[in-house]
Amino acid sequence: FIMLRSRVQVSPSLPFLNIMKIFSIIKSVLSAFCGIQSRNKLHKDDVFIEKNGVKYFLIIGFILVIILGTSLFYLVGFILK
Repeated sequence: FIMLRSRVQVSPSLPFLNIMKIFSIIKSVLSAFCGIQSRNKLHKDDVFIEKNGVKYFLIIGFILVIILGTSLFYLVGFILK
């Protein structure tokens, strides 16, 4: 009886992504805000979303919108003083 190992790698649960993936998602979301994302990067993002889901992009997108909104709020408040 011979046991063969499967070459399929199962990704562990992803409650915490590594730092490079987080920075890659942040760059993707920021470039999507500006509308300057290349087709190659868009394809890589689609593959990541197919594999891991869209929740990471949504979470980082909401965080960036909140940061942008609060920074604009305080910048306008500072200018109008």
